[in-house]
Amino acid sequence: MSIRGFHIIFITISTMLFLGLAAWVFMLSGMPSGIAKYGFGGGALFIALALVIYGFFFYKKIKNLTY
Repeated sequence: MSIRGFHIIFITISTMLFLGLAAWVFMLSGMPSGIAKYGFGGGALFIALALVIYGFFFYKKIKNLTY
């Protein structure tokens, strides 16, 4: 596997983990609804969105590169 392929897989897995973290934080029933819950969940969603955007631009950039 090339470093490019590994990078795309790593970004994909990281995005899924952050989406899972956001879902887990929003579904916590023990944590009171407040700034911490929405801050952590919103931060995880923001990072997941940033990773998707980064992955899109990375793929666009490496699509035309050759060895």
